[in-house]
Amino acid sequence: MTSSIDTYLRNLLWSEMPLSNLALLLIWILVFTVNILLIKGYNKALASQACISFEKEPETLHLKTWKIVCSQGLMTSLIFAFSELSNDALLASLYMGGWVIAAAVGLGLNFRARYWVSALQMQEDKYGNLTLSDWVVQRDLAFQFFASAITCLVVGIVLCHLAPMGAALFLGATGVGYLIKARSRRKT
Repeated sequence: MTSSIDTYLRNLLWSEMPLSNLALLLIWILVFTVNILLIKGYNKALASQACISFEKEPETLHLKTWKIVCSQGLMTSLIFAFSELSNDALLASLYMGGWVIAAAVGLGLNFRARYWVSALQMQEDKYGNLTLSDWVVQRDLAFQFFASAITCLVVGIVLCHLAPMGAALFLGATGVGYLIKARSRRKT
């Protein structure tokens, strides 16, 4: 008789992606494209509101689309190539599936940011002004990514699948990066 833990681990080791690698890549490209459009809308809406100002303009206003596309394209190529060359369904599920899910979570975060700024543009809902320091903005981003990573980790554990756990890995690493950046920019 096998224990529940043995059964769980056996199921976890059989977690495979139900889609081909090409289908996963096409889904990632679609999600990434929508993310870029949301970021552009966010930047435009942020520039046209006066309720919140920043000690230093957010980097998203200065990011060049080609830089984002190149860096994300390179990272995606490396992840998909590594997963493909390893010829291991578990690694493919963890890395490729995790990368696609992380992009989808980013879609939700960008959607929220875009329409939160749109709400700031409505004159009847504004009372006063707020100036945010750069380190507060970076720290907020870090904790948004940490919250998303925790959600993905719990989903991966509950569903017994490696792809959401891979997303938790990528999102958590992104959160750590933003937290390090926030700490380096904090005024002492």
